[in-house]
Parts: sequence; C-alpha cells; structure tokens
Amino acid sequence: MNYYVFAENLVGLKTNEKHFRWSFGSDAPPASEQDFQRCRCKLVLETVRDRDVFPAEETEHREGRFRYFCAKRDGMELLYSRKLPGPWSLRWSLRIEGDTVYARVGRTYRKAVRLKVMNLHPISYVLFELANALLLRQGFALLYGSAFTLGRNAALIMAPPNGGKTFTALRLSEDWGAELLSEDICIFDGEKLYPVPWTNSYRGKAGRSAGERAARFRRSPAAATHLFFLDRGIAGGPLGREEARRRAGLLNRYDLRWYCSPALLALSYYNRQFSLEELSEREAALLDALAQRTEALILSAPAAADYAALAARALADSGPGPAEGSVSPTSGL
Repeated sequence: MNYYVFAENLVGLKTNEKHFRWSFGSDAPPASEQDFQRCRCKLVLETVRDRDVFPAEETEHREGRFRYFCAKRDGMELLYSRKLPGPWSLRWSLRIEGDTVYARVGRTYRKAVRLKVMNLHPISYVLFELANALLLRQGFALLYGSAFTLGRNAALIMAPPNGGKTFTALRLSEDWGAELLSEDICIFDGEKLYPVPWTNSYRGKAGRSAGERAARFRRSPAAATHLFFLDRGIAGGPLGREEARRRAGLLNRYDLRWYCSPALLALSYYNRQFSLEELSEREAALLDALAQRTEALILSAPAAADYAALAARALADSGPGPAEGSVSPTSGL
C-alpha cells in the first residue's frame, strides 16, 4: 500500500494505487505510515475487481435504497451498484469508522467514471466530499481560495473561478517574498489557515518538483488576519463583515458543493448520526469566524497582474504588519 499526506496532520490517503489525483492534488510525495496515522482525516482506498467490491447478495440485506445506493439504517456504510450491459457493473463501497473512511472501488467504475454526470461521481470526488465532511465534523472547513503569509500577516484570497487568486498568490511569492499556504483550497479552523500544498490549479508554476514546491509553501498554520476579494468590476476598498461573510459563503458553495453530493445525501438520509444540516451549521459558524477575525478588502485592478502589489500594499498599511516594518518587492514589480 502507498501512503500520501495532502495536508500535514489533517488529510492522509492510503491506497493500492501508485498515483491518485483528486481535488487535494496529485503530486504529493510518498509519506510514511506514521505520517498517515497522525492525520485527523484518513482515507483508505482499494481498487479491486468488480466482484470483490462486495458480495452480490450484500445489497439484498440492506434496509435502505436510495436510487443506486444501498445503506444500513443508522449504519455508517454505503454501497453503490449499477448494472451495465454485458458482464460489467459499476460498484463501490465505503465504511466510516471514527476519523477513517474505508473505500473499495471496482476497476470498471474507476476506469469508466471520470466526470460528474448526474449521480455518477468519480471516486476521487466521492472521497473529496467525504474528507470535507469529516473535517467539518472535527471543526475544520475547506475554503475555496489561495492563502499566503507575508510578514506577520496571513491572508486568504477569494475570487470567482479564473478570477486570478492562484496567479496573485504566486506573484506574491515570487515578487514579494510571501510564503504560500495554498493556491486553490485552504483549511480553516476558526482561527488559523492550514497549508494545502499539493493542488494542481497552477501545475508547474508552483514548483515542478516536490522539493521546489515544498520550498514555496509554509509548513505550519498561520492565524488569519486578512480576507481579500479580487474583483475587476467594482471599486476596491474595505468590506463590511456581513458582506464579506456573504461573499465567502457563496464562493465556497459554488466550488465545493459538498452538500449536493449524492453519496453524502444517501448516507445522511438513512443515518441520523451523519447530518448534512449539522455540517452546514458548522461550516456557517467557521465562515462567520473568518469574517469576524479578518480585515476584509476588495482589490480592484484592470489586470490580474496588478492584484499582488495591491495585496502587499494593503498588508503594509495595516497591523500587525511585517516583522521588518515594511513590505517591498524582491523582483519585478
């Protein structure tokens, strides 16, 4: 089995696949079993022959049926089974025990289901949605944004898709000496932003090798101080907490959409211990905390290349500020 850690001490994967690509990334270097066991959210995935996912008669003993899903009432297990023409079938199973998800997926499903279509989600998406849920149950929220530290400040950058958040974070790293925390999704516990270094939004630019990428990213979490929204259409400036909270919530829902996951809906439908309403409340509380503890600003510029300088100057103009007392570019700008 292979071990990978996609967010240190938070998200780990154990799998019989040599390369596994999902929303947490695909370039994470191999990790040790000890590193995996330290993670708060652990996922174990086996890709097996279709017939070995679960016995054929197993679905007959399930009390709940939700379209192609089968569940045990108030049990933290879920089966997916869908017959195809000929000898093939689409199958996977999962079981949640504490902070660990055990999943098996048939080879046909793994090869055939590569895009989201109706209730068919690639197993990578199913596991990402489950990881999101398990993190929320433990007080951590995934946030759709790039994050960095500069001096004593830690900022989250949020924007609509293709709005420039990844490019801005990389420019801040290259030209202003910022340490990256994330370039696509970040983890937040109500106070600190946690590094997620292996996502693929700007693959190659954030570091071609594991060593190069690791050198760009901060390893330890940082207390959030600022929240930036990138917007070319309106004037920039300070943003009130209510509006910041509203925007952050909408952007998070647009990209992550865990609450629409067919697997999570089916699991919650038959399991009162796994409440999507409770998870939504926990996410809302963490977004409230983000808006309350950070200074929110809209950064408005005619071109995406200008956002980094605006962000650096905004941090220089507000406390607590860099340890050296100033912010200056290291190159280019």
